[in-house]
Amino acid sequence: MRLVSAIAACLLSAAASPVGPASAAELLRGRCHMDYCSWFSIEEYNVVAAEGGEVLKRATLKSWDSHHPGGSYDSPGRREGGDPFTTWFLCSKTRPSLIWPDEGGGLEQVELAPIADGAPAGATTYVYVLYFAGCHGLALGDDPRIDDLDGLARQYGYREGADAVRIHTLQSLDELLVGRAGDAR
Repeated sequence: MRLVSAIAACLLSAAASPVGPASAAELLRGRCHMDYCSWFSIEEYNVVAAEGGEVLKRATLKSWDSHHPGGSYDSPGRREGGDPFTTWFLCSKTRPSLIWPDEGGGLEQVELAPIADGAPAGATTYVYVLYFAGCHGLALGDDPRIDDLDGLARQYGYREGADAVRIHTLQSLDELLVGRAGDAR
């Protein structure tokens, strides 16, 4: 019954909810490092639920990698990949997350800590770039604001919460809708 209520609320608030990138399937740069760049596009998304200031979106993304010998990231490189995959965005000021299927048939929730992370390191940079594209329509791959994640997060109304990125295993999306996931909180 709670899921039905969440879906009804979603339909009423979908027009006011944050949307994805300005144009569908826009190619966005993720992260460039060690002679390679990651790229992605949000092919489509729809709002699954909206409740209490949180919006859960299901999205189909595509991702690519390109090789740039000598770190020449401004030079075009041949992109490889492009297979579609499903990701969910939990657009939330208190538990911002990306969720995707895990190999065991469940789901993996990566709960972000945008204020605690400062400048995100390594692979988490790509996760933050995906999150801010899916929840705020921002293309941060080339944007220096990704290096001041605290300031960017505060600008968008995020508050201090978790002190680091946390990963939870979910059996279904219902766990997100009925309460906080896992036992980490």
